[in-house]
Amino acid sequence: MTGLEHSELSHLALLDLSPLPRFGLKGVSMQAWLDDRGFTVGEVSNRAYPQNDGSLAARLSPAELLFLCDPEQPVMPADHDYLRPGRGCYMIRRQDSHFWFAITGEKAPSMLAKLCGVNFDPQVFDHHRLAQTQVARISAIVVRSDIRGVLCYHLLGDNSYCAYMKDCMRDAMQEFEGRLINPTFN
Repeated sequence: MTGLEHSELSHLALLDLSPLPRFGLKGVSMQAWLDDRGFTVGEVSNRAYPQNDGSLAARLSPAELLFLCDPEQPVMPADHDYLRPGRGCYMIRRQDSHFWFAITGEKAPSMLAKLCGVNFDPQVFDHHRLAQTQVARISAIVVRSDIRGVLCYHLLGDNSYCAYMKDCMRDAMQEFEGRLINPTFN
């Protein structure tokens, strides 16, 4: 994301990161595959694990991961190890199935409280925690992973609900004077 100032993100902002790479890995041999390639992914589900390249590996279950590229450096080479899973482990193209929003700023937990029953207060919902829940009545994944020291919640859900969710977010943000930001990517 280029050209974004800390002040633009720190109050309340919604960024559509849907153009960026994201995908999943699934299978009984997933952990062995990760270990063989030197990825650092713990065995605890509902946690996100930062990788050396800036991406996040979000463990949804013992045999399923969601990878989110680094929004600051969204390029993922076509020959990356992620794209060659191997036996007993296969890739799921989440870019084709899931929208990806980032909700940033100090008012983000209060705004999310209008749409979801999970307490996203940063004192309760710590950095790199993940919730598989309902947001605005649709199934969603919410991952806390702060950006540039600013509170940030990544929201992913079924692509068919993208416009609906964006409308729900805009409506919920009005009370807090949030803004929709259309980032540009390198």
